Parts: sequence; structure tokens; C-alpha cells
Amino acid sequence: MDKPWTTFAVWIVLGCGSGEGGGSGGDADADTDTDADTDGDTDADTDGDTDSSDDCRSDEDCQDLGMSEFCAPPGTGPGCGIPCEEERLCEGDVDCAVGEACAEYLGNCCFAGSPLSSRCQPRCTEASCETGTRCPTSGVCEPVPCDEGYDCEAHTTCGASGAGDDHGCVRDACTDDADCGAGACVLGGCYEGPGTCTPPAA
Repeated sequence: MDKPWTTFAVWIVLGCGSGEGGGSGGDADADTDTDADTDGDTDADTDGDTDSSDDCRSDEDCQDLGMSEFCAPPGTGPGCGIPCEEERLCEGDVDCAVGEACAEYLGNCCFAGSPLSSRCQPRCTEASCETGTRCPTSGVCEPVPCDEGYDCEAHTTCGASGAGDDHGCVRDACTDDADCGAGACVLGGCYEGPGTCTPPAA
């Protein structure tokens, strides 16, 4: 008569042991969930902090990102990593074929103030010139001056002859964003938005 009770007692002990094991498994799952939550919070914070880190208004704003980075205003970039490529193919219309004109232009990787390149090209017509330019008697499209009808873009003002960009538009000066309305003050000039921290060209 003792053996059935013994067997029943052993079964109860084993059953309770299995229940405790299941409880331990539940704790382990909870720990795993906690780790997942921690990872998720960390990733979200890191991504959020990085989104606007490249915005700048001065070169000093880029110092934490790399000693060689600088603040490039909107619409500009690092430029070229090679010297200006100048190529003179004509010095006047007499060097070109009939119906062509000798046109000067900025060559590859050249900027304002760099030596101009030249080439022969078909003489322009009013229809062949891009918006904001016109076809003069020289046969080479030229920018329309702002004091002769060209509308300067936002944050620029028509200046004195020979000043500003090719149209004579001068960028509005500023000391902070408040001087630029809804824009941003970047390197002392007003733009539509902040500049971008940019490494120099390779």
C-alpha cells in the first residue's frame, strides 16, 4: 500500500520543479524585453542628435566635426581639388568661322577672378539665350543687369554697377538670423537657410 503514495509524492515534487523552471524562463524573457527597450531608446536618441549637426552659420560651428571642415553657404560646395583649367582657343571673332563668335567663360574648376577660357561658338539669338540673359551685338549671351530689368533673388539687393554677382545683385549683409527675416545669417550674408559643414575637396 506504501508504493502508490510514494509514486504520487514523487510526481508532485517533479511537477513543482517544472513550474519553478517555467517561472525562471519568464524572468529571462522579461530581462530580454528590458534590453530591447534600452537599445531602442539609445538608437532613437542618437539618430535625433545627428540630424541637424551639419548645419552651420560660421566655420567655427564645424570645428567639432573635423578640423578641416568649413561652412559652405546654401547652393555652394567644396569646389574642386584640382587647379583651374584655362584654355584659350580664340582671342576675337576673327579667329572663328563665319557665323561664330569668340566667347569667354570660366573653365572647369575655375571661379570668379580666375583666368577666363575662350572658344568659338555659334552667334546667339534672343531665343537661344537662357532666362536672365540677353543677346547683344557681340553675339554672346550676357547677363541682364538688375538695373535693367533682372529681379534679384531673395536676400540680395541690386547694387552699384560692377558690384555683386553677374547681374549686379549684392547679398544682404547680416550679423545674426534676425537680420534675415525667415532666412539664416551664414558667413555674414543672408540666405534661405543655414549652411552645411563640408570637408574640402579631395
